[in-house]
Amino acid sequence: MLFWIVAAIITFLVTAGVLYPLTRGGGTLALESDYDREIYKARMEEIDNDLSIDRISSEEANAAKAEEGRRLIASTQSGSSSKAIKVSGSNKWAVIGSIAFLPLFTIVIYLMSGTPDLPDQTLAARLSADPERQSITSLLERAEVQLVRNPNDGKGWAVVAPVYLRLGRIDDAINAYRNTLRLLGETPVRLSSLGEVLVISSQGVVTDEALDLFKRAADASPEDVKSRFFLALALGQNGEPVKAVVAWEKLLTKATDQAPWVPVAKANLKAQQGLLGIKPTPPSTTAELPGPSQSDIQAAGQMDATARTSMIEGMVANLAAKLDEDPTNEAGWRRLIRSYGVLGKPEEARQAIAKARLALPDNAEFQKHLNEAEKSVQNKDGATQ
Repeated sequence: MLFWIVAAIITFLVTAGVLYPLTRGGGTLALESDYDREIYKARMEEIDNDLSIDRISSEEANAAKAEEGRRLIASTQSGSSSKAIKVSGSNKWAVIGSIAFLPLFTIVIYLMSGTPDLPDQTLAARLSADPERQSITSLLERAEVQLVRNPNDGKGWAVVAPVYLRLGRIDDAINAYRNTLRLLGETPVRLSSLGEVLVISSQGVVTDEALDLFKRAADASPEDVKSRFFLALALGQNGEPVKAVVAWEKLLTKATDQAPWVPVAKANLKAQQGLLGIKPTPPSTTAELPGPSQSDIQAAGQMDATARTSMIEGMVANLAAKLDEDPTNEAGWRRLIRSYGVLGKPEEARQAIAKARLALPDNAEFQKHLNEAEKSVQNKDGATQ
């Protein structure tokens, strides 16, 4: 109803403004010469004003006034034949009736073909409409309106953050993820999500800030795939191919081929293996390395000490070569370090321990075993000196 009242008032004012000149007495339309005289007067006042503020000299003022006078005379002479046009009473009311009829005609047409009884849809009603029938953009706009009203709505920021990322609005996504962390606290998912958009923003480079976020996420949840993925990526970017290979292999052992990140992980693993000169092997080849067979043991028992030692050294060298191809085999490293101890080769044992540390840096239990093995080697080496 309010719309119709406002529309009626506007229509009345516009119509009255158009009709007012026609209803004035006399009904005589002004001649063109009358306008020329008004222009002449205005120009004279302008010239006098310029003269008073020393914008022009008195000679220039006189010349300008003379020029304006000549123009007025010429205009009057050219329009001397013009006559005032007098509008008759019947013609005047015909014009008034035509102008007044137009809005009435428009209203009648709308009432016949329009839907004047359709209720208004307020902004609140549009925002609360069925979300399934709205586009992503309209839903985002709705959420943004809410966040303007309540910028401390952490759940709201958590909702819009992935939408911004999907739409390619990376800066907005970073801001939304930061607000989510600030308002709702840290979780592995929130930490790794912010780290991800920071990597995207830096064209795929794992920045220091992003690396810190991924480490915190991995510490809170060692099984968080996203943080482990980017940590492996960071190792390769920071020039640590051995650690990168280990990280990628560990990540891929628990992955399914359907996971969308697997092709990228495999490509990075292959690239890092290429830097190390390692021939890529499928994860299934990381099984337990075989030990000596029963026939090997029997043959060793029939040999003299020198031949037996030579045979054992050959088997140890073979084991070391296999570990170079498959550095993630924990049992193989344990056997190799123990074999060097039996053979009395502390320097080779230390080298094997160092390689094993790099190969399995995230295996806390194995790292503890390596520390104990290193102490044992040092003790034996000290006792022999």
